[in-house]
Order: sequence, then C-alpha cells, then structure tokens
Amino acid sequence: MKCNILQPIKVAFISFVVCMPGLLVFSVVWQQHLKLIASNSLLCSNTNLLEKVFMCSQYAQFINILGLVFGFSLLFLGVLVFLVDGYLEYRATERQKIIEKLERIYHSHY
Repeated sequence: MKCNILQPIKVAFISFVVCMPGLLVFSVVWQQHLKLIASNSLLCSNTNLLEKVFMCSQYAQFINILGLVFGFSLLFLGVLVFLVDGYLEYRATERQKIIEKLERIYHSHY
C-alpha cells in the first residue's frame, strides 16, 4: 500500500516554494515601512525617542528571526519528504525481492 500522505506534503512544499519570493519581498517592504515610520516619528516628536527606536529594531529582529526559522523549517521539511520518499521506495524494492524469493521457493517445492 502506497503512503498517500506524501502527496499533500509535496504539494504544500512546492506551493510554499512558489510563494516564498513574495513573502520575502513583503518582509523587505515591511522593514522599509517600519524604518519610514521610525524616521517620521523621530521628526514629529522627541519624547520617548529611545523607546520607539528600540521597539522598531526589536520588531525588525523578530521578523528576521521568524523568516530564518520559517525558511530553515521548510528546508528541513523538504529534505525530510524526499528522504522518506526514498526510504519508501527502498522498502518497496526490498519487499518485492522477498516476494520474488518466496515465490521461487514455493514453485520449486510444487
């Protein structure tokens, strides 16, 4: 019986790989937007200036870390899917060899 769980995982992985450039562009645009907001807030008011800059930099770091974690998890998921697929093919060939061997033994006795 072939494992059908790999097909949806492959489709999800390929879909994400297709959508990944858009997400990266969005993150870059979002970071530029945050910088623009920070520069506008610097021009408008000087109260709590350090806190605003610190919060913007923390948010940008959080987005960078989240992007890295997301990217590496996708890479890991892709490698895992291909390894499992290869292992299932290996198991199927080994099972077929055993079946052929048992059939030869059965036909040799009868």
